[in-house]
Amino acid sequence: MSFAHIANDKISFEKVKKKHLRGVLVTGSGLNQELSLTRPGDTRWNSHYKTLDRLVTLYPMIMDVLKYVEEMGKTKAIMSQAQGLQLEMKKYDFVFYLHLMMHILDVTNSLSQCLQRKEQDLVNASSLVSSTKRQLEDFRLEGYNKFVEKVSSFCEKHDILEVKTDYDYINILTPRKKTNMKNRHYYEYDCFNAVLDLQIQEFGDRFNEVTSDLLLSLSCLTSCDNFRAFSIPKILQLVELYPYDFNESDKRRLPVELATYIDNLKGDK
Repeated sequence: MSFAHIANDKISFEKVKKKHLRGVLVTGSGLNQELSLTRPGDTRWNSHYKTLDRLVTLYPMIMDVLKYVEEMGKTKAIMSQAQGLQLEMKKYDFVFYLHLMMHILDVTNSLSQCLQRKEQDLVNASSLVSSTKRQLEDFRLEGYNKFVEKVSSFCEKHDILEVKTDYDYINILTPRKKTNMKNRHYYEYDCFNAVLDLQIQEFGDRFNEVTSDLLLSLSCLTSCDNFRAFSIPKILQLVELYPYDFNESDKRRLPVELATYIDNLKGDK
C-alpha cells in the first residue's frame, strides 16, 4: 500500500480533510497547494520532490488518514499496513531521511529541469552542473548542524521521539552488540555524509571534465541570434573528443571548411 493510495482514498481523505481545513492546514488559491499526494514518476526527479514535500506539509493529515484506515479499513491487511506505516512515520530515521532527500532533490531540481527542456541553453546547463555540485559539497561540509535543527523542529512539532545525540548508538539488528559510537557519529558520518558522498560521486561520474567540455563545445552550435555563439576553436576542441571519427587530414581541413560553412549560412536569409 502506498501513501498516494491511502491519502487519495475518497472516504477517509474527505473525512480527515474537513478537520484540517478548519485550522491545522491553511490552504487556498493564495498558496496554490493541493491537498493530495502526487505519485512519483519513474524518471522525473521533480515528481519525487513534490511527493516528499507533500509528506512534510501534509504530515498531520496523512497520519490522521492512516489512523482512520487502521480503524475503518476494508480488510485486515489494509488495516495492518496502515498501522505499520504510522509506526514507521513516527520514527526519527524516517524524518531524518525524508528531510535529507528533500534537500538533495531541492538542490538538484533546477539542473534537472534545465536538462529536461527541449530547447537547452548548454552553457547555462554546464554552469548549473558546477553550481549544483558545489552546493552539495558545501551542504556536506557545513550543513549538518542546521539540517539536524530542522529535523528536530519537525519532530518537536509532531511529537516524534528524538534521538539523543550523546547516547550510544544501538543497531536494532544486533541490539546487544556494542557499536562503540555515539548517535551523533552514526547520523552524521554513516548516514548524512554517506548519502551526500554517494550523490557527489554520482555527479562526478555523470558530469566529469569530458562531459562538461562536451556541453560547452556543443553550445557553440546553437542557432540563437544568428549563430552568435558559433566558435571554430570550440568545435575543434569537440573534434578531439571523437578521435576515431576524424583523421589528421580531416582536422587540417576542418577550420577552413567551418569558416566557409558559417559564412555561407549567415548569408542565407
